[in-house]
Amino acid sequence: MVTGVGYGAHASYVCRMHSRTELDGWLREGFEIERQKYYQIVSGELWAFGDRLQPPRRVEPSDPHQLTCVSLRAV
Repeated sequence: MVTGVGYGAHASYVCRMHSRTELDGWLREGFEIERQKYYQIVSGELWAFGDRLQPPRRVEPSDPHQLTCVSLRAV
């Protein structure tokens, strides 16, 4: 467990965050997006602004969102 981190500190699964730059690099290296889902985590436009939504709300790509979950596969 990482000290000083509140959000997700007690999750029972492994989760990693990556930048758009890293994702673009994997896509250039022979991966493609198999599935992608978008979630609104807080009511504000930016992360940590507004109220935290429980549970997070699944939204469309064009809606405001703070999180996307991506599944990649090799091509």
